[in-house]
Amino acid sequence: MRAGARVFRMVDYRVDPDPLADWVMKATCVSGEERDCGEESPETQDQQEVTQWIARHRADTGHGRFEETYKRFVIATMKT
Repeated sequence: MRAGARVFRMVDYRVDPDPLADWVMKATCVSGEERDCGEESPETQDQQEVTQWIARHRADTGHGRFEETYKRFVIATMKT
């Protein structure tokens, strides 16, 4: 093997939600002509709260295009 070469072994992993951390979601306004508005809802576990934030932002600004982002922590463990 030449100097600096690496050897990778393929190992099966299992990925599971972290039981100590909750998932969260938020919405980001991506409306705008020259650039996105960028205003964001608070991160929350409550889908209804995000939906209400979107409705308020739409009413206040007229913006109608949003990105919803979901985040959760996971744990990777080697399969045995």
